[in-house]
Amino acid sequence: MTTTETPNARERILAAAKHELHEVGILGMRVQEVAKLAETSVSLIYKYFEDRDGLLAVVLGDMHDERIDNWEKMFAHALLDDAPRGEFSVEDLLSNLPMPNSEYFLALGMDRAQMLAALNSNPKLRERIEQTTQRLFTLTLKVVSNADISGKENESFNRVTALVISSLNLIFINNDLLGDHRVTDDEYTAFLKAIFKNRKEK
Repeated sequence: MTTTETPNARERILAAAKHELHEVGILGMRVQEVAKLAETSVSLIYKYFEDRDGLLAVVLGDMHDERIDNWEKMFAHALLDDAPRGEFSVEDLLSNLPMPNSEYFLALGMDRAQMLAALNSNPKLRERIEQTTQRLFTLTLKVVSNADISGKENESFNRVTALVISSLNLIFINNDLLGDHRVTDDEYTAFLKAIFKNRKEK
């Protein structure tokens, strides 16, 4: 194993840490294993990230940002500054939202749950995730506002709706634990449509 600092050493460390997180989760990740996988030294990891908490803060923050980048691309039309209010419909919004039984989004939810569990003991991670969560909420609020879900200007309703939508991954974990009683994707979509329809009719 080399302890020499190379131009791409930091990138190798981050890639190795990401791999370990997927394999063993946050609680199981060991700096020694990351160093071995990245073909570098523990001391070099500490040079870049100070400690394990610092490494987790960077790699989990980067992973969260990547997912938000994908989300931003998915809703690019609804995020245009000059998009007419209501042109992006509720149906458009629902067709792009993740569904409860999506394996991909359920996996993201599991990652998110682990990350949230680590926040209280890792101030660096909390600071980074606060930044990414606020970014996601701001983007979601803009999509919701442009979709004109409430049928009128209603900042409070839109903010709560944005909070719920940006927290869907955690809801999906609970649904997966229901086993045979899981809510289906069709039931979930019909429920959201009913909420938005009732709101517009008020």
